[in-house]
This record gives sequence, structure tokens and C-alpha cells, in this order.
Amino acid sequence: MTLQYKQQSGIFACDDYAVVSNVSADDLFPDPEMKRKIKVSIIHVNMWVKMEQMPPTAAVPNPPRHLVNSPIFIKAWQKIAEDQDYSYHDWTLKLDVDAFVVPGRLQQVLRVHPVKKAAYLLNTGVDMYSNFLHGPVEALNTEAVQRYAAHVQTCLGKTWLWKTGEDVYLNNCLKELDIHPIRDLTLMNDAYNWGGHYIECGSAHAVFHPLKTKQDWIRCLRTVCGSPSKLWGHGMTMKLSSNFSDASIVSNSPGNGFMTAALILPLPVALLFAAAALRAWKRSTAVPRACEEGEDSFATLVTGS
Repeated sequence: MTLQYKQQSGIFACDDYAVVSNVSADDLFPDPEMKRKIKVSIIHVNMWVKMEQMPPTAAVPNPPRHLVNSPIFIKAWQKIAEDQDYSYHDWTLKLDVDAFVVPGRLQQVLRVHPVKKAAYLLNTGVDMYSNFLHGPVEALNTEAVQRYAAHVQTCLGKTWLWKTGEDVYLNNCLKELDIHPIRDLTLMNDAYNWGGHYIECGSAHAVFHPLKTKQDWIRCLRTVCGSPSKLWGHGMTMKLSSNFSDASIVSNSPGNGFMTAALILPLPVALLFAAAALRAWKRSTAVPRACEEGEDSFATLVTGS
């Protein structure tokens, strides 16, 4: 997390963000500047979660164990909904801290999907339980977040649903609320889909997962920096517009609106949530800037705290 803040990558490649945790900034961040500059909204929830076995099915008679973390994420989504920041934007995304995101590519992915009808994206074509929404990135448009916030009690009344992993919960809850699922496999490249732990970052996906170490993050950054310019979303003319947090994305192209990213970050002492308005995509943004700064920038990242 500190690495991303110093680099201004990850959520910090965005123009704005809100952090939600069950502890204060003083307890959450080791870096004094982060303690001072990052506002943290508090939710009252125990971050400890149990490992339980998934229910057996005919296709999976001996299912694996999983984290029953839905109660934490239910609180997080409720906090995002209460803060209302998402309503300034067309899309809200939840991202894990070990998910490397390329904001310009996110724009390209999301711009082709509807914003007037409540919808969310399915990000994988592989799952033993046919749960095609995986947790590293979850994308809901504003209509979907509004419907979820208004009718979440329908889902909470189904006990089995919130005693699952958070992505299983969210996918089933959104379906229960008649929110339209759209499969888009260009959104994420996730090594977990095939039981791996190492992800290459050479494809044109908008999100790569998992990147657990500083060295992995730098490796992915190097690969993305070396990608052809057509993969960056060049030619998209964007401008900044004032909103609740002084900046958000407005496209000069017809049919493109605001976008928001909601980030969920597992940390050693807590779980961190953030909502972020994506920076207008241009050569001065964080990842391209890091590419242009060269080896000194990478060396600083690898040795930074």
C-alpha cells in the first residue's frame, strides 16, 4: 500500500478516493504522510473471518475451503452507498490491493456498456460453482449500486447467502435484485482462474491479479509500460470537471461519462476500502509518468517502504 502511494499507482493513480476501515489512519498506515493526508471513514466490524468448506455439489463433491468474508464487504458497500460519492459517476469498481489496474483500459472496457439500466460485469469464464464474478475487481454501474443499496435487505434475509465468500454473495444478491449481468472477459486477467499464483501482464486486460510483492508490482509496471500505445487508450480526449472531491472524469466524446473505482485492500491490521474517481487518462498520469521517469523511478519503488 505504501509502495502504491509513493508511486501514485493503484488507487493513487486516481484523482480522488475515500478510505473505509475499522481502524483510524494512525493505526492503518505506517507512513506519516499517509496518516496525515488520507482520510479514513470508520465502519464497526470485526475483520477476522473464518475458513469454511463450500457446500458440495454434484460437479464438486469435495469442495475447497473459503473465507466467509461477506459480512465485512456488506458493511463496506453500505458505507460506499451512504457516502453517496458513487452517484457522481457512471461506474463503481471494487479492486483488491494486489490487483494492478490500468485506468485508461478501464475506460475502454466500461464505455461500451450501458449506464441507464442497472448492470454489473462478470469477469471470468471459469468457476467450479459457475460464479463468474470474481473478487479482485467488481464493476457495478450507478443504477446497480442504487438498486443494491435500496434493496439489500432482500439479500440479507437469505442467511445462506451472506455466509459465503464476498464475490459469491454479491453475484447472487445482484441477480436476486434483477440487476443485469454482462460478461466481459477483457476486464481482468487472473492467475487464480487456472490455479496459478503468477500473472503475466502482457495482455490488453485492464486489471491483472495477483501481484503480492513489490517486485511483482514493478515487473507488471515494466511490462505495461512496454505495451504498444494503442493499449493505453490514446486518442481519448478527456477533461476534468469539478464534483464532490474537486475532480472526476468527463469525456469529451459522446456517450462517455464519469467513472468511480471502489477499492478493497486487505492489510495486515485491517481491511481497507476506498472509492476513487479515475484520473483523466493522458500521458501525465501515474503509470505513464513512471514509465517516462526510467530506472531511477523503478529503483525508488523497489527500495521504498
